[in-house]
Amino acid sequence: MMLILIWGCFLYHFIRPANSRDLAYVLHLQSIFAKQLGFLPRSAFVRVLDYRTTARILIAEVNSFPVAYLLYRPLSLVPSTVSIVQAAVEFDLQRSHHGFALLDRVSSEAYFCGFAQLQCWCASHLLANYFWSALDFVAIGYRDPRSIRAHRLICWRRLLDVSRPQYFNLPPPVAGWRGRRVDNFESLPALDFQELQTFVPRSFFLPNRN
Repeated sequence: MMLILIWGCFLYHFIRPANSRDLAYVLHLQSIFAKQLGFLPRSAFVRVLDYRTTARILIAEVNSFPVAYLLYRPLSLVPSTVSIVQAAVEFDLQRSHHGFALLDRVSSEAYFCGFAQLQCWCASHLLANYFWSALDFVAIGYRDPRSIRAHRLICWRRLLDVSRPQYFNLPPPVAGWRGRRVDNFESLPALDFQELQTFVPRSFFLPNRN
């Protein structure tokens, strides 16, 4: 039990804001997970790290070495919402709660600043959908990208307070880093994890989601 408590504290104390020295690492990890994360140009990360935008990056460390990052920003067109833009953890350290620790930090900061909810988009074929579901995110709907080779995208939201705002299930007007208009959104207000199986291929389902 003591080991678990120490490990939990260790994770908490080594979540920190990114700085310009983390640019190479963030670009490296994005390149590894390009198919899952999509692509943001170097200039976008430079703007974030130079505080020329409202977006921020958090870094998770183990023994003073970065092992994960999370990019997030407030949304201007969705009321009181913080968007998770990218989140990535090193392959050999996944399922070690680094993603949980990063998201816990973002949730705390967003709640303290008066935000009501978090939002993220996730391609329907990715195992990351298990991650969002396990962290109490709710799938409010989906959209089909214009490219026939792209996968359906699920929109997840998580409340930061016990009261659900009226706009919780409102369709997002834009999506993506550049805020492109969403014109084919299908709402799914009652979607739960079991119903998510109709969107995520069964071959991706694991016996243990933890």
